[in-house]
Amino acid sequence: MATTRMSNGWRLYQKGSVELVHEDEELLQFEVQSGKQMYLVEFDLQEGVARCNPCQDYEYRHQYGNSEIGLNGSFICKHIWASVFKLSELRGVNQQTSLATTPVKEVLP
Repeated sequence: MATTRMSNGWRLYQKGSVELVHEDEELLQFEVQSGKQMYLVEFDLQEGVARCNPCQDYEYRHQYGNSEIGLNGSFICKHIWASVFKLSELRGVNQQTSLATTPVKEVLP
């Protein structure tokens, strides 16, 4: 059975590998520990975008996403997914409420 970025993100979230490190009305930042590497995930609430640094998967899929090599689908890496799950927990989404923030869309770096 193939694993997906979403399920890998879920596992990172369940292991407690995600921490909210900054929150204001314009920006949310999460640190995600994956293996020995720490990743910084940013949700820019003004622009409505998510970014992950230094994530090779995120950068590669954005760089070649619409090229001749045919990468299609989500450009959201497992670190962004893990942060989405943590944000959902913090905002009480699992209690049938909705996020009161700007929707997040993907953007090329």
